[in-house]
Amino acid sequence: MLKQGRGCIINFASPTGLRGFETLTVYSVSKAGVTAFTRAMAADYSRYGIRVNAIVSGCMDTPMNAMMLSNDNMRQKRISTTPYGRLGRAQDVAGLAAFLASDEADYCVGGFYAVDGGTMAT
Repeated sequence: MLKQGRGCIINFASPTGLRGFETLTVYSVSKAGVTAFTRAMAADYSRYGIRVNAIVSGCMDTPMNAMMLSNDNMRQKRISTTPYGRLGRAQDVAGLAAFLASDEADYCVGGFYAVDGGTMAT
């Protein structure tokens, strides 16, 4: 990216890294690192035409969460804490990722874009 004088990096952050959540201490700390990494990389590399942003996704119904979400009580708890009333899906993130990777997002640098069903709004 440095050699070609442009590029785009999209990190995946989490509301837990911005606010912290009960019982998710280690995950929250690791995602806070992603948040700081995104900010530092954006500050360091934007002058070289490299845009760094992060998508802040809420609880997603993905293979990573399959074990946790297989428990009906846990699934319902996660759904009930999401204002939109459902878990996220990969396709909920795809359009935003495509936009951030495109030239149309050329002035988007160091941003955090929520795809979390309203979790950060509460």
